[in-house]
Amino acid sequence: MTDEKPQALKLGMLSVIPNAVLEQQEQDKARKDAESRQSSPEITALSAHVRAFFQSAKDAKRPIEKRMLDCLRARKGEYPPTKLLDIKAHGGSTIFMKLTDEKCSAAESWLADILMQPDEHPWGIKPTPVPDLPPELSEEIALRVRSEVMGHLKNEVAQHQQETGQAVTQGQVEERLEELQPKIKERFKTLYDEIHQEELKEAKLRAKRTETKLADIVVESNFEDALAEVITDICTFPNGFLMGPIVEKKKELAWNKDENGASVPKSVEKLVLTFRRISPLDVYPAPSSVNPEDGDIGIRHKMTRKGLRALIGVPHYNEQAIRAVLENHSSGFQNWIGFDNQTERDQLEDRGSVISDPSGKIDVLQYLGSIQGRMLIMNGVSADRIPEPLAEYDAEVWMCGNHVIKAVLNGDPLGRKRIYTASFRKVPGSFWGQGIPELIDDIQEAANAAARNLVNNMGIASGPQVGVDTSTIPAGEDIEDVYPWKVWQFDMANAQSTRPPMWFFQPNSMTAELLKVYEFFSSEADNKTGIPKYSYGTGKTQGAAGTSSGLSMLMSAAARGIKAVVRNIDRGIIGQSIETLFQWVMIYQPDPALQGDCKIVARGSSALIAKEQQAVRRNEAMQIIASSPAVLEIIGPEGLAEFLRTYFTGLDCGADEVVPRAEEIAARNNKDAIIQELTGQIQQFQQALEQGQPQQPQGLPVGREINGAGSVTGGMEANLFPRG
Repeated sequence: MTDEKPQALKLGMLSVIPNAVLEQQEQDKARKDAESRQSSPEITALSAHVRAFFQSAKDAKRPIEKRMLDCLRARKGEYPPTKLLDIKAHGGSTIFMKLTDEKCSAAESWLADILMQPDEHPWGIKPTPVPDLPPELSEEIALRVRSEVMGHLKNEVAQHQQETGQAVTQGQVEERLEELQPKIKERFKTLYDEIHQEELKEAKLRAKRTETKLADIVVESNFEDALAEVITDICTFPNGFLMGPIVEKKKELAWNKDENGASVPKSVEKLVLTFRRISPLDVYPAPSSVNPEDGDIGIRHKMTRKGLRALIGVPHYNEQAIRAVLENHSSGFQNWIGFDNQTERDQLEDRGSVISDPSGKIDVLQYLGSIQGRMLIMNGVSADRIPEPLAEYDAEVWMCGNHVIKAVLNGDPLGRKRIYTASFRKVPGSFWGQGIPELIDDIQEAANAAARNLVNNMGIASGPQVGVDTSTIPAGEDIEDVYPWKVWQFDMANAQSTRPPMWFFQPNSMTAELLKVYEFFSSEADNKTGIPKYSYGTGKTQGAAGTSSGLSMLMSAAARGIKAVVRNIDRGIIGQSIETLFQWVMIYQPDPALQGDCKIVARGSSALIAKEQQAVRRNEAMQIIASSPAVLEIIGPEGLAEFLRTYFTGLDCGADEVVPRAEEIAARNNKDAIIQELTGQIQQFQQALEQGQPQQPQGLPVGREINGAGSVTGGMEANLFPRG
């Protein structure tokens, strides 16, 4: 069969066009319309605007990219090309001591242990200390106080008239109101405090429900996996970047029933929220920015054809533009804007070259910044949302080549760009911070020099050196061919000195001195990074580190450095990203039961207390509570239940299955009080019978039959649930 386009059929005077021809014509028309729109002056201007931004941002980032590649090279244990050529020119060892990778790996493990603890998340939701009371509650308090005051005044007026027989004047009423002002204010404050406490209690319950729902979304959004990758970037590069929440299309497995009632799997596509790590090498901030929200920012996405096609059907993406890109660049479309150091980056990241990559990656640029309104209108944004076409609006644009595949207004109500960053060492006033490789680059270089000299000296001093008087060696003798029991021939007639024709000497070994030099720089790396060797179980444990209490003190002191890093991550990434997700849920998935005056709290820093120390403190608190009835009376059953719930959670056991909820405790207390009251009344009645004075127990309904034991006829159930 040949691939031919369907043709129209002519039957006499009637022309019949098959459905296939009509579909082909519609596709051709849609493609031409898309190409026409993409070549319109407004879209061409939009493409030029995005290209111009990336060009300026790319030029400004050149020195930063060099720093990043040097960091990646140090982490991998490779010399820069020029340095390696210089070392080889002088001969000797090219050993690279991976001191940088050791410190980076230790920092990653430490941060992951703090921020990614099992069954816990490094954030929480708390109500504000003073929840905002609705205006109607304030009005209700005022009306209630006014009603109480008026009732009190009426009683006083009536009493005054009854005692004196004289009417009360308006002046007397006003004078009395003035006297009551302190009490009125005190009463208003009392009612306000009571309602405030109730609102605070309700706000805590709402915050807990909201945190549970948000935690479920976070688990499904790939947040923890993305954060783990960002932690690696923070330790390696000047910055690490997290982006989200992003709406993506994802395939999931669903189970349906067939005609026989059996469950059969079915693949379904659904839109989900997700978080993603962005490579620092792919982030291009405006040259004058100091944080992602301070100015425009661009991101380079290396997408597969499959990933790009998955954007079809996602809200706000231009299907025709995406299809045009896939049709025009079926074999890939990389580095079309001319990014520097692409080959070097591919080698350091252990990726194949563009030529050897059969997947055909496509570079897509994402721009987050200000765009003129008329450009957005021409790209499908409703004119109702652009009141002034010539004004600048916060927008998001995706483009590939000259094709704009997405152009929308920034959907965040606060105009945030949904990209977050943090550094191992923050530099005030700068967008870029410092990573561990930069903090110890001088130490790494000195340690490498010491290691190279050490290896070279070990090689030279590993055996004796040989001296030969070449005038005594017969022609054709190979003086380098040395082996045991070899017979040497010498022509002593030509000897030019009295010494032996061959002699041996031993070069000095400088191993001990060079090892001390290396150990010095290795210990300096501990000081520069704040990550001592004993913190990850290596190195000597002499002095204070040789005892458990001393090591605990040293670990607490060392934690101050890592605490600053955790604080950077809390403020720059975790707090902001979860707050954005929280507001997204409140806007697009509103639930009145979850809404309230809450705030996101990043609690990574508070997790620095080791679990062992927390367990000791919990046990101490448990002993205090168990040994003090006064403490039990103060905290009450509800407080004890909350403490036990926290205690059992720390032991990784089912706290909710062991400790009853507050509602269950309240119901249990109410039931116990009823039983205790009825038991006391029955005992009183029995005593009265013994004294010969039968009487109806107080509290029992009148008209009930009482048996000889003083109980209501009908048994225990009748006592607890009397029929009215």
